[in-house]
Amino acid sequence: MGNCLAETDEDRARLSLEAKRNKQLDKELQLEEKAGRLVHKLLLLGAGESGKSTFFKQLVRIHDKGYDVNSRRAFERSIYKNIINSVYFLFKAVDTYGYTLDSKTVGLRDFFEETAPVDEEANWLIDDKMGDAIKAIWTDPAVQTAFKNRDDKATMFYLFDGAEYFFNKIDEVKADKYIPDEEDIVRCRIRTSGIIEKSFEIKGNHFRIFDVGGQRAERRKWIHCFQNVTAVMFIASLSCYNQSLFEDASSNRMTEAILLFEDISNSHWFAETAIILFLNKHDIFQQKIKSIPITECPSLAHFEGEGYEKSLAFIQMVFETSCQSPSQCVYTHVTTATNKQNVESIFESVQDIVIRKSMAEAGLLVNA
Repeated sequence: MGNCLAETDEDRARLSLEAKRNKQLDKELQLEEKAGRLVHKLLLLGAGESGKSTFFKQLVRIHDKGYDVNSRRAFERSIYKNIINSVYFLFKAVDTYGYTLDSKTVGLRDFFEETAPVDEEANWLIDDKMGDAIKAIWTDPAVQTAFKNRDDKATMFYLFDGAEYFFNKIDEVKADKYIPDEEDIVRCRIRTSGIIEKSFEIKGNHFRIFDVGGQRAERRKWIHCFQNVTAVMFIASLSCYNQSLFEDASSNRMTEAILLFEDISNSHWFAETAIILFLNKHDIFQQKIKSIPITECPSLAHFEGEGYEKSLAFIQMVFETSCQSPSQCVYTHVTTATNKQNVESIFESVQDIVIRKSMAEAGLLVNA
């Protein structure tokens, strides 16, 4: 984890504050343990856009109190921003790859680009008129063609995974009394910056879960979370094998995830920590693999099979064998973080792994 050093005075000041915060959190954990309250510290790690924060939001939804009205309202601006930026990305793809918009859509595009915000601090809002324009733009044949071809090598472009979901419910989003529901919150894309923490009590067991940003610039903050970790939950997107990083178009996303998992799973920080691997976005992968082979990823170019089952097994093998620590065991689960039931079921298994690990460390089990 050699990229954890600050580069500027501002970086150093921010990291110093985060280090102090982590020390305080560790003190709180120690106090709870002294009081006879065993706390399981779980760290959510993964590259950007892996679905890590989606998994975290599902846990809040399932095991915390969920999201009240005020909490849900706080996501409105981000949802508007997700949708508006997705329209901009679609228009850019239409221009780049030479698709032709209908004449009516050309007029709607003019209205959209004159009205929709572009500045980060602007008032991001989708009212009735803007919503109607977006709804019509989304149905344009050229836009639909660009969307369907977004993963093809010759016509690829970035579009966040929740775009289609929100376009299809634009009538609800544009309503005056729109308040995001919990499904909207799970689908909403917000880049994690810094460290987000939640505590849960499940069946008498106390869990403290930390979600940290996955982009490269965020990873220098991770090291402040590494102490006293019961388990690392590493989220990797199955569907990213033919995509590049948002922050570096020259780097393949899955290659980045494999290298990052190798770094984490072999780190001395986690020699005694349970490593739980989530191969996420299974639903998207299952569809994509029908037309795009995993050999599009440089790290998977030596794969000689075909089809869903063999491709999935090969990806799992590549991740698991990158962990070379003889004392380490990788527990792997195939997940769809947007599916509440799937996350709830799999987290039951995670609890079992974590509790058994803690009992083994306490000398109550022979093997974890």
